[in-house]
Amino acid sequence: MPGQPQLPRLVRGVAGALFFGVAGGLLVLGLARGGSSLRTLVEVKPACIGAAAVLVIAGWFLDAFRLQVMARPLGARLGLGQALRITLMATFVSGVTPFDSGGEPLAIYLLAQSGIRLGESTAVIAVKSLLSAAVRLLLAIVLPLLLFLARRTWVLPTGVNLFLSAGLIVYVAALTALAFLAAKPLLVEAVSQRLLQSRLASRLLSERLRLRLGERLRHGAADFRESVALLYREKRSAVVVAAFLTLLVWAVTFLVPVMVLRGLGMDPPWAEVLAVAAVFYLVAAYAPTPGSSGAAETSSALLFARLVPLKFLGLFVLVWRLVAYYLGLAIGGVMLLLHLRNSRRPDRKGYRGEEAGDD
Repeated sequence: MPGQPQLPRLVRGVAGALFFGVAGGLLVLGLARGGSSLRTLVEVKPACIGAAAVLVIAGWFLDAFRLQVMARPLGARLGLGQALRITLMATFVSGVTPFDSGGEPLAIYLLAQSGIRLGESTAVIAVKSLLSAAVRLLLAIVLPLLLFLARRTWVLPTGVNLFLSAGLIVYVAALTALAFLAAKPLLVEAVSQRLLQSRLASRLLSERLRLRLGERLRHGAADFRESVALLYREKRSAVVVAAFLTLLVWAVTFLVPVMVLRGLGMDPPWAEVLAVAAVFYLVAAYAPTPGSSGAAETSSALLFARLVPLKFLGLFVLVWRLVAYYLGLAIGGVMLLLHLRNSRRPDRKGYRGEEAGDD
């Protein structure tokens, strides 16, 4: 099963996220020609920024409830508090790994500790990720289309348009691959077995280790196949509820920049801000830096440049990232450190069903 995250690697990820985030923030301030001043900072409305933070926290709880809904049909007794801790720790690891790639393996590991078998926990996270990616793509297409049909003008810079078009193709390809792998777990098992039997694998791994890995893959693929079948055929209502919660998660997420702009004393066009936010989160999904740091700051500045006055642009981007990204990074990091510390105690017996998670 996926191993625990290693502290040195996490520290390097945090350092990388902070480095690229600071660099991106300075670049945004440069693009804004220093328009964000101390005067505009003093004029920020704390109530609106607090409301933006509340929206972010509400998104965490909705995400945790979605995880709980997905795990319940598989017999997991996952409390809301435990689901929230898993969500926040996975959010932290996603935020310090390229392409947000580390959160899902950690969530699988933590779910397996809670009493779900490895294949089942993999199925939960795979279906959850598939729903999230599909809803995010749907909103990123539908919202700008609605603006176009409403005859609202929304023109992106040529470079951003080309980058977005290329990224959209990659995103759709990745989503299609994820859906295919979820539908054909036996293919994943067959390919993995072929790789384990290859000449390169025989040179790098001992025969005993390759046999153990092959056995785990067979068990994991069987559990995954059974769990996906259970969720889609017998417990379809749980998937429907999870899809609705996914829509709520992204709706709340897209409202955060609206509240930040109100906190800066602006009355933003809600429809256009929501559409641009949907496109931003689609762009940020394939940024190679930890937590999309650097790329997120610059891309958000370019996307919102037409909607936000120049004097507010730099401050808007920095406050939005502080609330939407660094808040979760800080809280999730603390929770993960506590988890790692507790898991290393010699007298700790672990979560219920930890042995089952190793099956």
